[in-house]
Amino acid sequence: MPEKTEPEVEILGNHLPAIRRLLEERKDLPGSIMEFGCYNGASTFELAKLGRDVVVLDTFDGVPAEDFTESLDQDRPGKFRPPSDILFRLWQVPNILPIVGRFADTLPTLKMEVVLAYVDSDLFESTRQSLTWLAENLVTGGAIVCDDVQSHRGVRLAIHEFLDAHHNALFDGHEIILWR
Repeated sequence: MPEKTEPEVEILGNHLPAIRRLLEERKDLPGSIMEFGCYNGASTFELAKLGRDVVVLDTFDGVPAEDFTESLDQDRPGKFRPPSDILFRLWQVPNILPIVGRFADTLPTLKMEVVLAYVDSDLFESTRQSLTWLAENLVTGGAIVCDDVQSHRGVRLAIHEFLDAHHNALFDGHEIILWR
């Protein structure tokens, strides 16, 4: 059996039905889809089929060591290093805009309306940074779908800190945060 060279990942996993439903319910709201964490682009390409512009943020170099917290995060620095042609493939899709860099460096330079965010950044610090930015850019009525809530302690902590700071955010306890 050949050795696996890439970690196994699901393409939006069981989140795709929720994402489709949330976008349909928000069809009259303005804004793009934003994806935090891309890895090999599989989820990004699926999101691009849903009829909106997709802005995808990633280092495109694997999990950043600067954002790794030993006591909270399980995905080690360098994990999820994408294929070398990922940016070329993303640029081939007209409604995908990849933004390269750590969230701490790229998010302060961005201001845009977001109707739906898919947060799959795996780390406490990256998730915290994503949610903090979304508090300023998610349109009223928008939604956030979070991956790894059940399996990643740091992701759960970042979500709970966000909810404590933003009482207009409603969490379903599983994957979805609604923004009122």
